[in-house]
This record gives sequence, structure tokens and C-alpha cells, in this order.
Amino acid sequence: MTMLKLHRYEDLDNLIKNKENILQHSQTEPTEDAMKTGGLDLVVVPGRAFTETGKRCTVSFSWPYIGCLGFQFLKHPVYEQSKRISIYVDRDDEISTRKIIQHICSSGKECFIPRYDKTEMTMLVLHRYEDLDNLIKNKENILQHSQTEPTEDAMKTGGLDLVVVPGRAFTETGKRMGRGKGYYDTYLSELKRISPHCKTIGLAFSCQMVEDLPMSDHDVPLDYVIHPLSTP
Repeated sequence: MTMLKLHRYEDLDNLIKNKENILQHSQTEPTEDAMKTGGLDLVVVPGRAFTETGKRCTVSFSWPYIGCLGFQFLKHPVYEQSKRISIYVDRDDEISTRKIIQHICSSGKECFIPRYDKTEMTMLVLHRYEDLDNLIKNKENILQHSQTEPTEDAMKTGGLDLVVVPGRAFTETGKRMGRGKGYYDTYLSELKRISPHCKTIGLAFSCQMVEDLPMSDHDVPLDYVIHPLSTP
């Protein structure tokens, strides 16, 4: 990795996306390398989670690790008892849900995935695992049904038994930090009126588990959080 100079904010529009969907200078573009032209005074470092002492989590999304969480999920009694299940389609920085989606679709359960509009989220049926190939990416790079595709809305056709909820950080007691848009908190509040029995589960890496998180009045805590050290 090299640190290359960005002369103006407007130059962000000229960057290209690499295979990891990260904006960067092109490989052939001549531009100033910080290491060769005086070094740096400050580096802002990304990470999936941090501690107060400066430890940083950059977990690799290896299949054995993901498989461990998936196995715990599939053996969870709430999943085993649920018939109508909503689950997110993972993006690059989230635990992969593909194997779980495949299991839902092949086990006689009904699978629903989120579609995000500007101000709301709906859970729409995914009839077959192979139908993931027909989804489109929205502006946030999330796979979802197109806005014009007619498909079954879980809220209008019987509700849900289980919602698998994404997050950036979690606590053992079910507190969750999302991406700040409130889609799931709003949806879960409405869903509880239709399906009061519905349970919620979060999937987390060890480094995403923290002791506490701030909660506002509209935040909805999760019923369960599955992580590598959790037990059903």
C-alpha cells in the first residue's frame, strides 16, 4: 500500500474503484508518494472495532470462522423453530450470510431479504438461493430486489418469526450499533405489532463484542447475539 496525494477534494470524482470496491488513484496515474516526499505527520487508520487502549480489529473473513458462526446459528433453537425468516445479504465488511440463506431456502422455511428505499426498509421474499444472482446493487452496494419487481412483502403476508440483524458492534445483552440510519429499529418496532412473537438475532465477530453501547428511546435491543464464544 502507498499513500498518494489528493490535491483537491473535487479530485475524489476522478478516482477509480478497485476489486474491493475502494476508491483510489489508478495504477498508472503519476502522483506524489508520501513516503518518498517527506513522510507524514498523521495517519487515520480504518478498523472494524477498537479499544480505548488503541487495539484495532481487522478480522479476516475466513470461511472456517464464518462457518463456526453459521453452525451455531443453524443449531439455535429459535432458528430451528422459525418458519418465516428475514436475513440481510452481507456486504464486504459484514459476516457472510450466504450459507445461511442457502440453508433457509433448502429446508422448507421462507426467506425474506431487505430492500432499502430512501426512507424505509421492506422485507421481500427470496424464493430460491439461486435468485441471489438476479438481485441488483443499490447505492450502498447492497444486493436487493429492484424497486419495480413485484414480490411478497413479509409485513403484509403474515409477518416474521425471526429477523437476523446486521450491526457494527454488539453487547451480550443485545445492544447494537448499526450504521446510523435507523432502518432496522423502525422496522422492528412496526413488526412487533404484527408479529409480537418474532425474535431477533445478531451475528458478530469477537472483536465486535463490547461491554456497553449507548441506546436511545427508539433503539430496539436484540434477543440474542451469536459470536464465537456464545452458547445457545
